[in-house]
Amino acid sequence: MERKQKVLLVHNYYKVSGGEDSVVSNEKKLLEENGHEVILYTRNNSEIDHFGIGKKLRFPFNAVYNRKTYRDIKKIIEQEKIDIVHVHNTLSLISPAVYYAAIDSKIPVVQTIHNFRMICPGATLFRDGHISEQ
Repeated sequence: MERKQKVLLVHNYYKVSGGEDSVVSNEKKLLEENGHEVILYTRNNSEIDHFGIGKKLRFPFNAVYNRKTYRDIKKIIEQEKIDIVHVHNTLSLISPAVYYAAIDSKIPVVQTIHNFRMICPGATLFRDGHISEQ
């Protein structure tokens, strides 16, 4: 009999809901239907609208590496005894700090790539009216 896993799903919602959000919801449901325990760690970019001046000034740096995310993920992994971390989106509040927290905790990470945003800010690989591979 296979051992059921404790999965940490990580997702940063954009301000406008989209397909990525549906994938996260459906994955959570599917995993739970198959006996796995799922813990969600989510942020929502609408939080940015409520940032004070200090947070707004730190925002570009936190988008690259968010210490709060690192601490949060390390704590969840330890307290919940997570077996695997599945990351969907880290932009803009979660940041790549999630990977460091998992790696430092020796927990495997799965990354689903929903778009090209990691290599193209517009996420489309489309520029000046045609496909761009630069």
